[in-house]
Amino acid sequence: MADQLRRQLPSRAAGAVVAMAVLFAISPAQPVARPSRVTIASATVETVKDGDTITLRSAKGTLVTVRMSDYDSPEIGHGSARPGQRGGDAARDQLLSLLPIGAKVKATCYDVDVYDRLVCHIYRGRGRGRKNVNLEMLRSGWG
Repeated sequence: MADQLRRQLPSRAAGAVVAMAVLFAISPAQPVARPSRVTIASATVETVKDGDTITLRSAKGTLVTVRMSDYDSPEIGHGSARPGQRGGDAARDQLLSLLPIGAKVKATCYDVDVYDRLVCHIYRGRGRGRKNVNLEMLRSGWG
């Protein structure tokens, strides 16, 4: 069963990437035959859900949930049934300090996860001042 799902993922992810390109005015950096790389050139941070998941609003006003790539932060609590992990709230607070609500960002996305979230690197700033927020989370010890 797992092998069957793995074989289906590339076509499912490719479909999701094409749909995102149409819905969110995303410009593909390469042909979108398979999910390889998609860029959201301009977006605004709408929510910071935890230490590695955010919601962005595209320039056209569409919301997209992003799972930040290359690190995994502690989970936050979701009620008494899912209490979360130690450090979850602190990880979210750190990400919120790097990506305050309303911040302008760029996202370079490489995949779609099992929850249909784009998996991306998030950049804030321009030119020499541009920061890879994923890398900043790792440097601060939350990845």
